[in-house]
Amino acid sequence: MWLVFVDGGFDLDLEEYRFVEERGQLPEWARESLSMDGWEGILETRLEGVAWAKHEGLAPGQPFLLKLEKPVYTHYSSFEGDEWDCEWPWKILKKLPLSETTINRRWVQIEKSIAAFEAARKAKEQALRDLQLSDIDAFYLTTETYICGYHDDMPSGIRVNLVSKHTGHKVGGGCRLFSGDDPGGSFDNALEDLATQLKKSPLKLSMEQLRTLPHGWLW
Repeated sequence: MWLVFVDGGFDLDLEEYRFVEERGQLPEWARESLSMDGWEGILETRLEGVAWAKHEGLAPGQPFLLKLEKPVYTHYSSFEGDEWDCEWPWKILKKLPLSETTINRRWVQIEKSIAAFEAARKAKEQALRDLQLSDIDAFYLTTETYICGYHDDMPSGIRVNLVSKHTGHKVGGGCRLFSGDDPGGSFDNALEDLATQLKKSPLKLSMEQLRTLPHGWLW
């Protein structure tokens, strides 16, 4: 199959290249895996597209012909039972030629694009974090139990979370900002631990303020 790396924002994404006559047909055993994992999953390039392309001597937008063989499965046992690893043998057969000038120009463009995307992402995250820490009216508490010891079967600890309604998403829910724990299962002690954690943070909330916040349980 002919493939090509394209600008994916924070990395390079793999796509099928359809503008060539020399195209193979995917067998059934490959179509199912491709529908679930995509080319990034099969070739293990997800979040590593730039490094993978450079290692294989490919430039962004440079089509290449890939030969994919049947997957090799390795069986092993774990405490969760029987498990399988899957590896896909592959080989690059051909690359459409590009001039050195074109290759260098494309890498400069893609690295600028990735840098701009990352800067925008960090700025958005910081703006959201500033809003989460400043809007006290959006705070609420949640409480959950947790297992303290490795060999314990039942949860015995209590965790109190300070949550903001601001998540950065259109759907509901909340974003956990800070937590306080008590392995003995005392809500008051966990709340006291949360207040202690807040003293080390930019957010200063007293025990009295924490007790006035809306409160719900997580199970």
